[in-house]
Amino acid sequence: MRYLWILLLPFPFLIHSCTEPEEPIMPPQGISFNTQNLLQNGSFELSVINSLNTAITGDSIPQMWNALTGPTYETRMVKDSALDGQKAVSITSNWVDPAALAYLYQDVSISQAGKKVRLVAKIRSEEVEGEGLGLEIQGFANGNKDTPIYVQKLEDTTPIKGSRGWTEFSLTTTSLDPSVSTIRIFIKMLRSTTGRAYFDQIELFVEE
Repeated sequence: MRYLWILLLPFPFLIHSCTEPEEPIMPPQGISFNTQNLLQNGSFELSVINSLNTAITGDSIPQMWNALTGPTYETRMVKDSALDGQKAVSITSNWVDPAALAYLYQDVSISQAGKKVRLVAKIRSEEVEGEGLGLEIQGFANGNKDTPIYVQKLEDTTPIKGSRGWTEFSLTTTSLDPSVSTIRIFIKMLRSTTGRAYFDQIELFVEE
């Protein structure tokens, strides 16, 4: 019976690792955030026909999101790889280009002056090499959306590379300047990166 247990032990582990997300990258402790997601269509379930958007490949694009895709990257909505629901977004790069990158972004108006915000994203990666994947938060003051007065990037401290199952990553700001009226968030595949990434369940919370 002892030998039978040794033989069977790996199989439940393999099944578990394929069906459950990996352990999340935990945010800083001691900060309480509102549970209302400030982003719209954070799970990419809402889409429209892609008639003019050349930054996203395929016949549909996610509502409420904007995109930029470099010439060596491909961004598309996918229906067979979502963590939750039916849709997710993938970004793929097959060769290194130091001048190109790809990202999706969304602007959010905020009225909570001087608060922290937290960006949360579920990400799955396949053979991601190079600079990797990233999250970014920018803050704009007094309605000006040209030059941010606040920038924070996850890749500065936690570059996302390699292959891993669905994992939660988060980025928390310091207390924002009271003049910040717009937050712009990014999900990104950085320059000089190859591989494939999937993004789902993107959320933005403000400190209580």
